Amino acid sequence: MTASRARWIAVWVLIALWLLALALDFGGNWAHILIALGIAILIYELVAEEPETT
Repeated sequence: MTASRARWIAVWVLIALWLLALALDFGGNWAHILIALGIAILIYELVAEEPETT
């Protein structure tokens, strides 16, 4: 598994947990930290330079 794939899986898991927290009204405003973490990972994915595989 590549690092990029692991980051994308983490983003999808965080989004699912965020939606679940909102649906169950769990965590209040703290639930939004989950989506903020997902966004931070996506921004990192945009700026991260991975070595080219040949």
